[in-house]
Amino acid sequence: MADLADVMSSLVDDPAVIRDIKAAMLRNDLAGALRAVPLDKLPKALESTVSGHIRDTFEKAADLAPLPKAVAASMRFDVTNPRAVEYISTMTMNAALQIQQDAVEGVRAIIRRAFVEGMHPYEAAREIKNLIGLASNQVKAIANYSNFLDSMGERESLMGIGQGAMDRLKRAGVRGVGSLSLTPDKKQEFLGRYTARLIKERAIGIARTLTIEESNAGQNELWRQAEDDGLIDSRLWQKVWIAAHDERTRPLCGALHGQRRELNGTYPDGTGMPPRHPNCRCREGLVKRSDAKELLPIHAQVAAKVAKRIEKAMRVLG
Repeated sequence: MADLADVMSSLVDDPAVIRDIKAAMLRNDLAGALRAVPLDKLPKALESTVSGHIRDTFEKAADLAPLPKAVAASMRFDVTNPRAVEYISTMTMNAALQIQQDAVEGVRAIIRRAFVEGMHPYEAAREIKNLIGLASNQVKAIANYSNFLDSMGERESLMGIGQGAMDRLKRAGVRGVGSLSLTPDKKQEFLGRYTARLIKERAIGIARTLTIEESNAGQNELWRQAEDDGLIDSRLWQKVWIAAHDERTRPLCGALHGQRRELNGTYPDGTGMPPRHPNCRCREGLVKRSDAKELLPIHAQVAAKVAKRIEKAMRVLG
């Protein structure tokens, strides 16, 4: 996922695309400017990046999944299993389409801002190239930050601007700005740093969501393969939902805690497995029908390993 931004910006590297965007802007044609950005090519362009991340996480999660000791000694996860291959393919397509949908909304927000602020067509095309891939709320955050920097640029010095304004300036990741005057070059530097930070956050957010989804899916697939191979008897074992159970746990997750289902079953709300929502920290465990107690220490170890896996993915992105 580290090259997500490169994949996005490559869509508008073609001079013909830039030319069409400029032409639409000169005609005051918002819809035409949006059509000029070849976002329909995005799912295909993202396929190898997203698929590789999904397959890797899916397989690693299966390696870490809890199994009875006797089963673990005999079980070998097969990522080429037709069901696993179909799942990875479907998830790759769904993830790419979701990223595409978010990108469309982001580009629409950039173009709308360009029309409202009366940007020169060349500047608007440059904005699309720099910001493509960001969600619409992030595009709005950059516009707000740009306006804030403009207001700061009217001051002779940044001394005495107040802690709130200083904290906002530091969103760009710079320090020691107290005695500076905000020249146009400095504004572009700050805005560029802030934009880079949001692009990184966007990539990390996508990677985190995929990692959480696939870590649970890989675990489920391992259990189902063990059942197919006769290593787990579904008459003796079930899966159980385990919520984080702290002050950050949402009520909808807490309500599912301890709920048991068949290995390929769904929970009362129709959910097949975590995550229940973005940034959901819930997991599943394997438990004997007669005793849920043996699950918890096993699951705690697995959750710690999965958390390290997510942190490693984020460090790679950084």
